[in-house]
Amino acid sequence: MSVTIEQIMQWFPDTSASDWHQHANGGGWVQRTASVADSARVFGNAQVSGNARVFGNAQVFGDARVSGNARAFGNAQVFGDARVFGNAQVSGDAWVFGNAWEVSPLFIQGHKHSLSLCAHNKIAVGCKVHTLDEWPEMPEEIGKQHGYSHLDIEVYRLHLAHMAKVARLLWPTK
Repeated sequence: MSVTIEQIMQWFPDTSASDWHQHANGGGWVQRTASVADSARVFGNAQVSGNARVFGNAQVFGDARVSGNARAFGNAQVFGDARVFGNAQVSGDAWVFGNAWEVSPLFIQGHKHSLSLCAHNKIAVGCKVHTLDEWPEMPEEIGKQHGYSHLDIEVYRLHLAHMAKVARLLWPTK
């Protein structure tokens, strides 16, 4: 079900219907003060508002919101119930999705690939995303595919174990 202009007006009562338009590349709602490039896609129930900018091949979809002075660009994807706001920037091949964060997500700049707690129960290492329960079985296989040494694999096992422990402490029921 698509969001209607009437719903937008309920959520943003200080604006008028003329302040909003549906993006040509997907039909998501974009406030007049925001900027979305023609190459970007905004679709589903997604909204871009405030002074937010979405450009490049970025995509905003699902029930995602990009607002304030936030930027989404490159091949970034913002989706699900994600909220990107303030001065946040989502770039490159990053994905932001799932439930809202009560605290900043954990990020480790690994020596070969970065690791991020990309959802309450998922860790991304480079472009590989798996659940907390799936990761313990994967470092050896994935590491070998990417030319990691035995020492590299052990370092990433420690990073993954640390991230999983932090995630389970913060969100024990997720």
